[in-house]
Amino acid sequence: MDAAARMLYAISPFAILKPLFYLNHIGEYSRRFDWFYLALAVTITFLSHYRRRGSFYYAGLINCAGALFLITQHYEWWDRPAWAVAVVLVSLAVLAARWGLSLRERGRSKPALQP
Repeated sequence: MDAAARMLYAISPFAILKPLFYLNHIGEYSRRFDWFYLALAVTITFLSHYRRRGSFYYAGLINCAGALFLITQHYEWWDRPAWAVAVVLVSLAVLAARWGLSLRERGRSKPALQP
């Protein structure tokens, strides 16, 4: 049962966000739904730090990439270099925020020196 529990634990965040990707992909909903999907993926990515869930972090990152792809496709922004620059800058900001959270957490876990 331990192996099945681990597999279910790793797959569950993808099972949460995959239906949202499908609904965005078929395009029957408003374009605001694309942005909601992106916001939810980013939220899951950041909340995974506090709950210490690696699988949710990776699922959030993968779904962020999927949401950005769908947004680019639905708005037809393939030829706009400003969109690519904005995506790269936001991605770097997210990576820097995650790195900062990691450094802060690493600093807390070190035991204090005794005199």
